[in-house]
Amino acid sequence: MSDYYLRVLRTYTKYFVDMAKELPELQAMVNCHKGQGDVYHPEGDVATHTAMVIVDSEQFKEQLSKEEYQVLLMGCLFHDVGKPLQKIGDGDHAEIGYHLVKKILKRPMFSYLTRVQKGKIADIVKDHSLIFKIKRNMNSLVLKKLAKEDYTDMLLLVDHCDTTGRHVTEQAKQYGLNIIAEARTIITKIRACTK
Repeated sequence: MSDYYLRVLRTYTKYFVDMAKELPELQAMVNCHKGQGDVYHPEGDVATHTAMVIVDSEQFKEQLSKEEYQVLLMGCLFHDVGKPLQKIGDGDHAEIGYHLVKKILKRPMFSYLTRVQKGKIADIVKDHSLIFKIKRNMNSLVLKKLAKEDYTDMLLLVDHCDTTGRHVTEQAKQYGLNIIAEARTIITKIRACTK
């Protein structure tokens, strides 16, 4: 077994076996295949995908402050927490997850996070697939709004990890990463024009 898959297995055990004892919302992600079609998520259930996303987030740990990495890690952990509650045919697991994670982060086990961090995590969960929904219109008002937000840089990192943390072809991963790069470029230009 490769080092990558050993790290995924350890991550899966940490969050979806050990931590899930205190967080039933994580347990609900185990064996949940809602929104996990074979095209975008051939790796399996929501928990497996999430473990892969978390492992992929480790590449950014050294570049971020401790507080920033906590936001990235929790954004990755909870990005699909709404999938078990979404109705079949309703693709808006992000909105469901947003409301759910706001409640989860009020629990004592997350008291180490600041109010600002918790707000960013919830916003990341809500907006984590937004740029893929607007990919045909990258000059949209959505990007102008995101350019003003203080969580956008972390959001793009979560989207990066969400894209790479799955068993799809390298071509499919690169397609997603190109969309993220285009959004980042446009957001950077918008920010430069508003200074």
